[in-house]
Amino acid sequence: MSSARIDKDAGSPWKTSGAAAAFSSVGRRLFNTSPPKPANRRSPSTSRTNACVSGARSMWPLIPSNKALCRSHSKPDRPSSPVQDSRPPPEASADPELEAPPAFHASFTALVTPFDNDGVATKTFADLVTWQIDEGAQGLVVCSATGEGRALAPRERVQIIRIATEAAGNRAPIVADTGTDCTRESVSLTRAAQAAGATAALIVTPSYNKPSPPGLFRHYYEIASSVDIPLIVGVDPVRTGVDIGSDTLARLAEIENIVGLVDATGDFDRFPRDAFSLRSNFTRLSGDDRACLMFRLAGGHGSVSAVANAVPKIWSEMQQASTRGDWARATMIQKQLLPLLSALRMETGPGPIKYALSFLRPWFNPKVRLPLVPVEYETGSAVVAALRELELID
Repeated sequence: MSSARIDKDAGSPWKTSGAAAAFSSVGRRLFNTSPPKPANRRSPSTSRTNACVSGARSMWPLIPSNKALCRSHSKPDRPSSPVQDSRPPPEASADPELEAPPAFHASFTALVTPFDNDGVATKTFADLVTWQIDEGAQGLVVCSATGEGRALAPRERVQIIRIATEAAGNRAPIVADTGTDCTRESVSLTRAAQAAGATAALIVTPSYNKPSPPGLFRHYYEIASSVDIPLIVGVDPVRTGVDIGSDTLARLAEIENIVGLVDATGDFDRFPRDAFSLRSNFTRLSGDDRACLMFRLAGGHGSVSAVANAVPKIWSEMQQASTRGDWARATMIQKQLLPLLSALRMETGPGPIKYALSFLRPWFNPKVRLPLVPVEYETGSAVVAALRELELID
């Protein structure tokens, strides 16, 4: 082991097992399931989507202003997210109807989906959810790209969401990736996710049909108008070929139940470009593990991580160190993880992270679904070497 190895004798939170050892004071205060005070909102509109569909001849000009959207589509009071942030609350915005606690400032794992010969390995998946939370994951994202969501049948997606919510209980929020290239199908999946108990839904930009900015706005608006759970916008142009411009993002951020963004671009120039156009409590999460520390330094609030599948306790500690402003600790942890992060990028995920997980959890099968295939020998060797350097395997 090189001199750069993780310091396990300096009070490292992953020296002992269990969520209590992994959580700092931030994590120990994270989950609060007490019901919120009733919000003073206007009555819901009787025509939820007429503002979008009545102007078929001219889409963009006939979409009402964002404040009008938030007011005309306010929803009945719903339970608050079980996640609470320990930071001081953000400054009040000019529009009190948009004000809400920063509920998703956390370390999320983009959870893989285990398979067996019959389909989804349900018991393995439930055990994986439990292990992740025990090891310090503050939230889980299911059915994402890392979870091979696009290779899952709709009924399998709903099954996975239900298993995750049941296994997690009130210990961690479950965010379900329900985005597709079809708005109608995305609405259906998001409603099903809400019915299955998901805390929130992640909606990645549609890919193959590459909508224009007006089309993107209407896509997210239709989904937001159809459910009562928070939505998080996902931007990963490397995978989807579709980005969201600053103006469109600012309009989306003013819709009441669109509460945050998962940014997998690794582009830090976006922060100053967007900073003054987003409401103060709009959550910004990193979706790029290698760029995550710089993302936090630039003002990000947390992460949705693939590498956390294998090292949830270590990754959670890096996020907590970032939240505390302990950048020396966070930088040290990231430095130790760089060989593993590099190995995972040798092939398209989630093959490499599933391979890593199979060494750490003997009951885990690294099987992936076509069109993905098992990792190449070189990738597997690099993954094993990185795990050994972290002293996670012999």
